[in-house]
Amino acid sequence: MPQHPCGCTVACAGSRRTSLGVAGDADVATVKRAFTAASKELHPDRYFGKDLGSFKEKLAQIFARLTEAVQEMEKARKAKK
Repeated sequence: MPQHPCGCTVACAGSRRTSLGVAGDADVATVKRAFTAASKELHPDRYFGKDLGSFKEKLAQIFARLTEAVQEMEKARKAKK
């Protein structure tokens, strides 16, 4: 995944697909693969019981943004049908 200026591994700004590290015109399969890979690293349950301090909220925000990216894509795909 691309390195963002703030130090995170996903973009904090821009399109939600960019947050997944894929192009804005990426196909459904590419977006889903990117989400699966990111969720393995960034899902809050992966860090259950660990003291993350201030990173706990940031981690939750990043994962929420990734989830929104996939939901946005699914909504757009359904609207085209």
